[in-house]
Amino acid sequence: MSNTINIKKTELEISSTFSGDQLSIPIFEIFLTSTDATSLDDPYNIYIQSSMHGSELQGNAVIYELISMLFNCNKSFLPLLKCPLKFTLVPLANPLALNQKIHGHTIGRFNVQSGENYNRTYVNTENLILDIDLNLFFQDNYNDNYNDNHNHHKNWDEIKSNYKKLLKQKLIENRDTLVNSRGISYQQRLNIELQILASSADIVLDLHTAAQGMRYIFAPLYCYQNAFHFNFPLTIVIPNKFAGAMDEASFTPWYHLKKFFQEKNVEIPLEFESYTLELGNEESIDFKAAKIDAQNILHYLAFKKIFDHQEFNHNDINNNNNNKCSYQAHSELKNYLTYYSPHSGLVEFIKKPGEIIKKGETVAKILNFKNFIANKNYLDKDLINLNSLITEVAAKNDSILVNHCSTASISAGSELFKVIENYNLI
Repeated sequence: MSNTINIKKTELEISSTFSGDQLSIPIFEIFLTSTDATSLDDPYNIYIQSSMHGSELQGNAVIYELISMLFNCNKSFLPLLKCPLKFTLVPLANPLALNQKIHGHTIGRFNVQSGENYNRTYVNTENLILDIDLNLFFQDNYNDNYNDNHNHHKNWDEIKSNYKKLLKQKLIENRDTLVNSRGISYQQRLNIELQILASSADIVLDLHTAAQGMRYIFAPLYCYQNAFHFNFPLTIVIPNKFAGAMDEASFTPWYHLKKFFQEKNVEIPLEFESYTLELGNEESIDFKAAKIDAQNILHYLAFKKIFDHQEFNHNDINNNNNNKCSYQAHSELKNYLTYYSPHSGLVEFIKKPGEIIKKGETVAKILNFKNFIANKNYLDKDLINLNSLITEVAAKNDSILVNHCSTASISAGSELFKVIENYNLI
């Protein structure tokens, strides 16, 4: 097997406009092999998508930098491969949301027709792969030799490959059932088609941003410690269950499979991992930061032993010593809390996303002219006290400022900023 790298680009049509123009998604498939890689029937597959929310653009720059690194550094990169590798890269994953603009501002987080969040309507595969399906799958794929060390890896690879095929089959059947019944909405088709693309993956990364935010990761409880190897400052640990998002739609079928086999007194690995990576601010891209993000993704893959980890740390595509953040922390999703504006006004954020905040410290100041005390006669010697026009919003507890709204004009009760409390430093 020689050192090779190949790329293929296709377009997946999702919908069309009234005028007949096609709305399609670009898909880049990159195949890598090396002379030292262990031969596998199926290459190790990494699926990465970006811009599910139309205003969240940084992930597209990260995909660009990742492609650039893989091709420009292939002479030093390919010999590090431990197995054949496939990247499925899907930038600009939601063409309708990317084009939902009003006066230059993208409003692509929610479907303007249904009001639904684009990243909360993926298919829960537990409703597709029922216990009867898993019983048949178990009967067809398990044999008494599985726990024999000699046959273990071969049999697990077969089980894994067959389960990917079952996932894909069930998702396609679900899509076709919707199409042939009362029709399928744009959002349903988009979600299902992306899940079908990701169904053959071993790792799924969904790239997002906040309005104005730090870099942080949503990671499932069963593998959250592995997320530390992305070198992001914050990991938010989510439950091992489905709540509508792409990362959950991707890992829950594998978590469910492991639990099902355990009920049969059979232990199988839970190798599959999926994460949501939050990459800073919406409505902007930063190529310098994107290069670091791409390096951090490769650093995580090296930890997963897809590359030779020792050699990778000294390789010219990995400048990871420069990528270390000043701290790393983790906390549970229940500690991810929102502050709402006490009243309307103009807001200045005193703290920046990523800053560690002590209890009682001012995070934001709100200016409201209606608080001015009117109808009072001031003498020349009087000093006008304008403090009543300013409201300070302070942290209720020690926390990390994760993100805040992107506008300075806010109404009462609107989302102001989010923090993480009860965090643990690594």
